[in-house]
Amino acid sequence: AIAILKDELSEWQSDHAFVTDEFFYDGQLAVKRARRNYFGVFEEERDPQTGRKKVFIPFTEWTVETVLKNIDIDTKDVEVKAKHPDSYKVAQIFRYVLRYYLNKIHFGKKLNDLLRNTVIDGTAFLKVWKEKGDIKLRVVDRLNMTVDPTAPNLDETPVIERNLLTLPEFQEYDWNNKEDVKGSKSLDRTGLDMQGGQNTQVPYVEVYERYGYFPKFVFTENEKDEEYVYGKVCYSSNGTSYIVHKTEETKGHPYQEFKFRDLVNRFDGRGVPEMLFQIQTYLNEIINIRLNTARVAQSGLWEVRGNITPQQLKRLFSTGAIKTSQEGDINRIDTGTVDPSSYKDEEQAYLWGQRVTQTQAEDEISPSQPATNALIQERGSSKGYNLIMEGIFLNLKKVLEEKLIPIIRDTIKDGEIIRITGSVDALRELDRELAKSVIYERKEKEFADFLSRTPIKSI
Repeated sequence: AIAILKDELSEWQSDHAFVTDEFFYDGQLAVKRARRNYFGVFEEERDPQTGRKKVFIPFTEWTVETVLKNIDIDTKDVEVKAKHPDSYKVAQIFRYVLRYYLNKIHFGKKLNDLLRNTVIDGTAFLKVWKEKGDIKLRVVDRLNMTVDPTAPNLDETPVIERNLLTLPEFQEYDWNNKEDVKGSKSLDRTGLDMQGGQNTQVPYVEVYERYGYFPKFVFTENEKDEEYVYGKVCYSSNGTSYIVHKTEETKGHPYQEFKFRDLVNRFDGRGVPEMLFQIQTYLNEIINIRLNTARVAQSGLWEVRGNITPQQLKRLFSTGAIKTSQEGDINRIDTGTVDPSSYKDEEQAYLWGQRVTQTQAEDEISPSQPATNALIQERGSSKGYNLIMEGIFLNLKKVLEEKLIPIIRDTIKDGEIIRITGSVDALRELDRELAKSVIYERKEKEFADFLSRTPIKSI
């Protein structure tokens, strides 16, 4: 089991997927760059020529927030529909039960986090599992997940999650070999490969969960069991070695991936910042060159001859004049003004970004634009947003049907009181249907008792 984990981490943590014969996609590098562009941070914050701090244009952040505003999904958007006509009443009741559990696990907040991660990173993960009789739900960071970078989805690849637990949390689990784990006070929680991580006062334990196929002898400890079965193995790591704490056979994994734009030949989706990588770089370059040119044009560029000292030049800008030994020792050079075409380049960069991401802010539609053109433009953006939401809803449906609802069915107890809220008319209809059901059930029971007491000949 340890050999399998080591080999997969060694092979897949680089996250390289060849999308053409000559070009490979680096998933880890793309996610880090996407986040850096969203936050507006340069790798080198100062211009190597002038030494001044460069200006980062928040075009990526603006586009991400525009997309999020148009694909917002709330808990109320999750509906339950009966698959068969006979199940209509049951579905009507279960709709309120499901909403109760979704509110209980703060599904709305987790959904907002999921959408933001999906738009920025291109890929996000939702984990749903049962622990100590309760439903647990968590958004997992992309940098803490390791999968086959060429797999089309999670169902076709082993899944490895890296997580950090405090030493007391780790000790609470009913696992083996816990006495061999001491934890560390300098572990990286983010998955950014920070050397040394962040120092903490409480020790943390680096835990890996791997879901996938294993040789059966991993679970039975019988070397003759060579067939492969699906299961889960939990490990801990001290940075150099691994310890196995739990092994069990399972029917599947508790994760669901969400992709902003699905692509072939690679697992990771394509997020908004990745679409804008080159455009964001081009835009930053245009603005900073124009800014440097404007500074030179405003402060002036001077030709200096003779014995002019730096102190004299400094006095020139404070007093407006300096004394020179002869005429022509210092002359101002005509640097011209900012080329107006640079503003056209900026507008073109914005246009390219809007087209590739299919985004359009309401305040950017020109008032002078013909109504027909404005309507076509608005509908084009809406279709793009609807396509994104369709993919998200399909994955949410899979999460609810395959992971969340089965746990609710196992968790809910007979006689348990669940508080449901809704419109007065809907709740009144539920009361009416419930009363009918109780009456019909009692009538059927009374009729069955009557038949059991009455001889067949007397009927």
